[in-house]
Amino acid sequence: MARSNSAPSLTVIRNLVKDGGHVWFKKPFSVNVVGYRTADLQTNTFNDWMTLSWLDDCGMWFFRRWPITTDPGVYWRVNPMNVNGCGILKPGQYRGLWKLGMFKGRYEALVQAGECTLWRDNDKNATIDLTGAEQTGRFGIACHRASEHRTSHKVSRWSAGCQVFADPDQYDEFLAIVRYSMRVFGPTVSYTLVEERQK
Repeated sequence: MARSNSAPSLTVIRNLVKDGGHVWFKKPFSVNVVGYRTADLQTNTFNDWMTLSWLDDCGMWFFRRWPITTDPGVYWRVNPMNVNGCGILKPGQYRGLWKLGMFKGRYEALVQAGECTLWRDNDKNATIDLTGAEQTGRFGIACHRASEHRTSHKVSRWSAGCQVFADPDQYDEFLAIVRYSMRVFGPTVSYTLVEERQK
């Protein structure tokens, strides 16, 4: 699972989004869906974070975070399903990236509705390379969970580039909040991926 000392605060997330030149949503219940990629690019664990930040109608900020992976598992790094290499989501803000849908026809998830940019890591080793060839388009990059019944500790085959929750109960909590926001603001939600700053 994610290291506790890597957990970002609301202030850290907001500053990274704004410093990146991205939009920080401030209308009541318009959620800021922000992934936080930690600096460790070799692990096969859920060492990143998904965060939600939103303002209520009384002017109070709420902030939640859960362990996820923003990186593909080692299996897909070594055995990419795409001839161009394993897809790694590039940091940035992707407006209207996701909509509600069925992940592989099995359960409700956030599935790709807009374009995003991937790095293609094609050296087939366990270390993630963030300097590969870039591709922009629709690749099926979703936000979903790992196991249905338990918390997962290894990413393995659970992610080939998607943003994946370790714990199914936490995933359900996340999706309920996003679903509420989407009922107010429309059928898609934006996603911003930021990176841990090196100290």
